[in-house]
Amino acid sequence: MVELHLQQPAGARPPPLAPSPPAAVGKLRLTGPRRVLIAALALENHLHPRLFRWFLGAVLRAVVADRQVLAPYGVLTLPVDLSEGCDREIYRYAYDPPVVNFLRTALRPGDLYVDIGANAGVLVAEAANGVGPDGMVLAIEPNPRLAGRLREAAGNCPAPRIEVLNLAVGDQEGKLPFYVSSSHPYSSLLREALPDYPIDSVIEVEVRTLDTVMREVVEPLAADQPFRVLKVDAQGMETRILTGGMGMLGERPPDFIVIEMQPGDLDPTAGLLAPFGYTPNRLLETGALVALAAQPSVSEDVVFARHES
Repeated sequence: MVELHLQQPAGARPPPLAPSPPAAVGKLRLTGPRRVLIAALALENHLHPRLFRWFLGAVLRAVVADRQVLAPYGVLTLPVDLSEGCDREIYRYAYDPPVVNFLRTALRPGDLYVDIGANAGVLVAEAANGVGPDGMVLAIEPNPRLAGRLREAAGNCPAPRIEVLNLAVGDQEGKLPFYVSSSHPYSSLLREALPDYPIDSVIEVEVRTLDTVMREVVEPLAADQPFRVLKVDAQGMETRILTGGMGMLGERPPDFIVIEMQPGDLDPTAGLLAPFGYTPNRLLETGALVALAAQPSVSEDVVFARHES
């Protein structure tokens, strides 16, 4: 047997009500040569972090028999696959600390939270803890495997109400090809928006506008709840998604919009949101906001806050 250690980074903390994860996953049952996994782990300090995550995931899928574990996140318990780099961060409570910390301070009991590009569900879980039993969380994820995982987890959570939609959001409706990457955070409707990850498959997905989702799903279920946070992480589709939500921005704007911003995207996105009272802010590790005046030079999360917020 081989032990795969997943140590928590300094300063990491689990969400409220969730126990700390063990210092190690434990002994992994191998279906391939033990020396292959040992050699793969030894390369961590010699490869680019992104390349190492992809390489280690491929090795784990090849030689580890039991990769599925559960990660408790307060009211929601998430299934994770330890062969996925993103899932290993989830298990260690090390996934996107700035956004996690922001949600912990921004969300209030009874709020509405909408997550476009919910992925494996960490921010959905954080939001569920924040909005409490009287709030509502809407998770939208086009990858059917991830949406299925989220739906199963939400089905075991009695409160708050968590709705999971397996579809994509854009500026037009219909069906489009969806490029599923070997690293699930980097799947997209836009092939050119993906980094250099192999594409596992191309599937056809339903696409709806944000206005349609608000009208057909949110309004019947959460018409009176304060719309606190909209999160959009869709690998290059963010501005198109907001363009398909102009009615929402005029009639029921959220207090905050969290967007994973790519270099060069700030000006068009800020120009789209400025007429509705939003200004861009950089997100610090602690979750605090500071005014953002320049284009991000790398991909980073940006919070657009309404002036009244």
